[in-house]
Amino acid sequence: PLQDVEPRLRRLGVKPFGICGDKAHTLASFARQRQLPFVLLADVTGEISQLYGLRDTRAGQIRPGFVLINRQGIVRMALLGQALPYDDMLGLVESAVTSPH
Repeated sequence: PLQDVEPRLRRLGVKPFGICGDKAHTLASFARQRQLPFVLLADVTGEISQLYGLRDTRAGQIRPGFVLINRQGIVRMALLGQALPYDDMLGLVESAVTSPH
C-alpha cells in the first residue's frame, strides 16, 4: 500500500524507507520483484527499531510504526506500535511537512 501513496509523498519532498527485520538480500529481492519505488532497510539485529521504540524485546520482534524525521535528523512525529491506514498516514505527513513549526 505504501507504493500507492509514494508519488504523493515524493511531491511533498518526503522520501519513505521501510525498515524490516529481514536480511538485506531478502529485502533487495522483494523490492526488485515488486518494483518498489522506495528503499527497504534491513534491521536484522533490531537496533534501529529499538532506537525508535519499535522493538518488542519480550516478543523479540519489530512492531509496526511510523517515524517522520526531517532533513536535520530531528524526529517530527512518531507513532509507535500501530499500523496506520495509508491515507491517514499521508494526511499526518502532509500536516507535518506543510505546517510552519
